[in-house]
Amino acid sequence: MLEIENQHRHSMFTNPRVPDCAVTNEAYAKRCVEIGSKVLSSCEHGWQGNAWDIHKLSEKYELKHLAASEPYWVKNRTEKDGTNCHIFIAAKNENGRRALNAALSEANISGFYGRPRLDLPLILGLPKDDIWVTTACIAYWKYEDVDLITEEFANHFGKNFFLEVQYHNTEEQINLNQRILKLHNKLKVPLIMGCDSHYIYPSQKQDRVDFINSKGVQYPEEDGWYMDFPDGDTAYSRFVKQGVLGHTEIMDALSNTLVFREVEEYDCPIFNTDIKMPSIY
Repeated sequence: MLEIENQHRHSMFTNPRVPDCAVTNEAYAKRCVEIGSKVLSSCEHGWQGNAWDIHKLSEKYELKHLAASEPYWVKNRTEKDGTNCHIFIAAKNENGRRALNAALSEANISGFYGRPRLDLPLILGLPKDDIWVTTACIAYWKYEDVDLITEEFANHFGKNFFLEVQYHNTEEQINLNQRILKLHNKLKVPLIMGCDSHYIYPSQKQDRVDFINSKGVQYPEEDGWYMDFPDGDTAYSRFVKQGVLGHTEIMDALSNTLVFREVEEYDCPIFNTDIKMPSIY
């Protein structure tokens, strides 16, 4: 079985303003073990997710905790811009985690317009050696000049920046992957697979539909998407069926997800379970 890491996933802790998923983090942890993955991501829309929950589950299932987020971003957070593009950001180490947390906090303080929004200065202000960044899903590509912005990100983050390809067999995703492939060849930015999981198994698709409908929400743009948590062989076969990437490109996109195994343990007091008492002088 081909090995992959599923960094782009969402759970019941996703942004409460955008009902999206009813799957527990523990279900994701169990699935990681089931298919041989080593990393448990905390990725949620707009914030880092339940970090404490992910930390405990990572210890329980002998996985690595990856602090990650799929933030909303705009060009300028001081403007009333409801474009709300998506981007994926993950912390390689404690410095990266703190920087990501600070940026997301600022997105809520000075960038909130319907949703917390990062902007170009906040994203480019992140420490380029301490985080990973990908272009997330189809919602990344909303601006007309997004290719130029992507080139700016690539120049800033270097080897830690990836063009994310997904395997949905829809016309919109096929067209996007063709566009991404051209940009990949032009900028020499590596490809990376994103699952964008919102449940574990294909049989749970209707459960999610029922959940979001119960909240009065519908996402017609997601029709035809795979939103489960596949193993590597299944992911490969979906790209083949989609018919955009060649064998080498698919294998590169899958194997590049293994970069998240390099995440360092986060050195943060909130993950220390020792009883904390004030010093007495």
